[in-house]
Amino acid sequence: MAAISSDIRFRVISAVGLFLIVLAVRAAPSAKAAPVTVTGTETRLVVNIPGFLKLLNDGIFITAIPPARLEYGSQPAAIFPVTGGLYDVPNSLAAVTHSGGLHIEKASINTSIDITNITLQCTGITGCKLIGTVNGAVPTDVADVVDVVATDDEAGTITFYGRALVTTAGALALNTLFQTNVFVAGMELGELHATYTYDATQPDAYPRPRTAPSTRTSLVPAYQECTAPDRVHGPPLDSSSCNPPVPSSPNVTVGSPDSNGPAANSVAFARYKAMAGNPTTPADEADVAIRVSATDIRAPNLSDYTGELQAQVTLRITDKNNTPLAPIFPDDQRGTVQDTPLSATVPCATTAGSGIGSTCSITTTADTLVPGTVTERDRSVWQFDRVRLLDGGPDGDAETAGDNVLFATQGVFVP
Repeated sequence: MAAISSDIRFRVISAVGLFLIVLAVRAAPSAKAAPVTVTGTETRLVVNIPGFLKLLNDGIFITAIPPARLEYGSQPAAIFPVTGGLYDVPNSLAAVTHSGGLHIEKASINTSIDITNITLQCTGITGCKLIGTVNGAVPTDVADVVDVVATDDEAGTITFYGRALVTTAGALALNTLFQTNVFVAGMELGELHATYTYDATQPDAYPRPRTAPSTRTSLVPAYQECTAPDRVHGPPLDSSSCNPPVPSSPNVTVGSPDSNGPAANSVAFARYKAMAGNPTTPADEADVAIRVSATDIRAPNLSDYTGELQAQVTLRITDKNNTPLAPIFPDDQRGTVQDTPLSATVPCATTAGSGIGSTCSITTTADTLVPGTVTERDRSVWQFDRVRLLDGGPDGDAETAGDNVLFATQGVFVP
């Protein structure tokens, strides 16, 4: 094999060193990176035949360094077994290593190189590249990988596709080394088709549904608990009961003809809807949309209620946003949070007609109420306690602490 000149070797090493410095500075991982450990299987480089023929016509031959191998036929390919690595598909982060390599030789000038330790490297900033060790020296770019499509079935298999293109620096170095001009920046080496496997089970993982996009809860007037019964309910629910029923709230009511005269026009509900984030952007778009509405809300004298209501739900959150010691350790561990209330003040507006009371409503999100409540890619399971609607207390101000009383709670009305 012909020796590589010291000038060429210096330029190659300098270019590689510069690349590694830029990569270290620019390719900071996402704060919520969650890579899986890749254990198999292989990456196939399906050869671009026109480009391959150009090399052959110039006397450049490529053979596989075991355990990599070449397959011939209608779609010739170089196959590289996977030795390990990490892959975080949502954040476009990867470092997957392979065994074997390629031996590239031009016998007419007695020159060859061995490319081994081939690694698929991806970052959200620099994109994907093939990195390899040339003749046992420092790692360098083998190819840029474009048009990348990676999917994770979350059951232990990642599939990868991309097109491998010769880099500008690579074309210059190869043309110089092999005394040719067949290598051109952007020249397609072939298509990458890869399958990577990993162990999907994790000792601290938690069960979660495939989907639970929203919940809509009807709200009905709440009544005080029966503590001094003077009646018995009919069978089969023949429990003790109290007469008369006493509403929980002394400050707010709804119309009901057999109770206070006005027609029964009240409809109340609370809706919570998951808003998925976009893992391809650095922003955190994940959130939970909240919609609360209650109609025909009246003061005790049956006039339109002019105060506020307060919607409350107690959350028991299980997610991947926990840390044993903040801020020293990252908040990327699994855990169930102690029960936490989430409240929203619901303003009320009087109605023009006399036949119906005020309409109280709000449309908001969890992150609007408490910024940072929902974090993208944390795979949150929100367990709800009952949804409650409180009145604004005697002063009608829902944010006045301690005097709000339960007015409505989740339930159904059976006519």
